[in-house]
Amino acid sequence: MSDIFQEVDNELRRDRLSRFWNENGIIIISAAVAIVVAVTIGVIYKGIQNSRNEAAFERYQVMLEAVGEAEDATQLLQEFVDQEDNGYGVLAQFRLAETLAGDKKFAEAAALYEKIAIRGDLPVTVRDFANLMAGASLIGQASASDIQARLGKMLDTPNGFRGQAREVYALSLLMGDDPLAARDLLQVHIAETATTPAMRLRAQILLDEALQKLRLSSE
Repeated sequence: MSDIFQEVDNELRRDRLSRFWNENGIIIISAAVAIVVAVTIGVIYKGIQNSRNEAAFERYQVMLEAVGEAEDATQLLQEFVDQEDNGYGVLAQFRLAETLAGDKKFAEAAALYEKIAIRGDLPVTVRDFANLMAGASLIGQASASDIQARLGKMLDTPNGFRGQAREVYALSLLMGDDPLAARDLLQVHIAETATTPAMRLRAQILLDEALQKLRLSSE
């Protein structure tokens, strides 16, 4: 009988973690979004003087307006991505992946982020962000080891996304019932990369969850 109660408790805790991610996921990556958009726009701007890029910018703006009014935004975004092999096409790919994730098509979103991540013509910052988003899209959908593979060196090497990558990986460990590994990672994260009050608060919430799961498992 105690095993049944433990199983129910584990399910309830996973539900709480899922709600945490749904409520805080966009906050976790919001700082990164501004960086990536700035970098991508910077790359685009270098060639904006030629008429081809100016025309692409105008098409992008028209497409965004249409997406805001369309019932099926994914179709418009996909058509634009298929037609534009340039920086604006990359921006549209990010928007399309975000839309797919919002529709709970997590595997499709992750696959699209991964397509961006392997493009050698993009800055490393943009590719890293795409990998981060691929991992984030699969929280609760893939194993922690799968998500770790997508986050790669971002977890350990100094870079602008290490804090966000550690949060994503820690949450995947908790969702995968590995509170010990989550605790160790979060303690390092709080000491090294949780540099803002909001990030430290989120990390502490996750750490408290990990410690609580460890206490329950030892009883």
